[in-house]
Amino acid sequence: MGEQVFTSNLVSIKVLQQEKEIIPREINSDNVFIKCIVPKTKVRLEEEILVTFRLYTKFGVDSIVRFIPLKFENFTSKFTIIPVHEGNQAMQLEHYNEDNYYAIDVCKIRICPIRGGIFTMPLLSLILDLQFPSGVETLFGEEMKTVWKTIVSDADTIEVVAPSPLGLI
Repeated sequence: MGEQVFTSNLVSIKVLQQEKEIIPREINSDNVFIKCIVPKTKVRLEEEILVTFRLYTKFGVDSIVRFIPLKFENFTSKFTIIPVHEGNQAMQLEHYNEDNYYAIDVCKIRICPIRGGIFTMPLLSLILDLQFPSGVETLFGEEMKTVWKTIVSDADTIEVVAPSPLGLI
C-alpha cells in the first residue's frame, strides 16, 4: 500500500462582534433599512456599473410582498430581482455601523449612464412581511408578531464624466 494524500475545501469563518442589545420589539429605521451600494461614484459616460440594494434587518423576513418600480431617467438599466430565501441566496449576518444585522441583496441593477452630470440614484421602496418577538410568552415560547412594513432605501449620488482621450477619469 502506498501513501495516500487527502485534500479538502477551504472553509471561511466570519466572526462578528457580540450584540450590543437584545432583539428589538418594534420596527424602526435603526433595525430595518435598505442601503444603495454603488461600487464607485465617479464613472465615465457609457460605463456600465452594478448597483446593489441590500436589506439590513434585525428580524426574520418571510417575503418581500411588493417592489415599487425604479425609474432610471439618465441611465439605461437592466433590473434583476433576487427573491428572498430562493435559489442559493440566504440572509447572512453582517456587521454594519457597530451592530450585527441579517443582510440580503434584494435587487441588482446594471446601469449605464447616457449623459454627463451629477445624478441621484432613485430610491427603492419595498413592502416586507416581517416577523419579530411580541413579548407575549406562551406554552411553546415567545409569540411572534407578523407585520407588513414599507421601507425606502437611502440615496446615493453618481458623477458621470466624459471619457478622456487616454480613457482615464
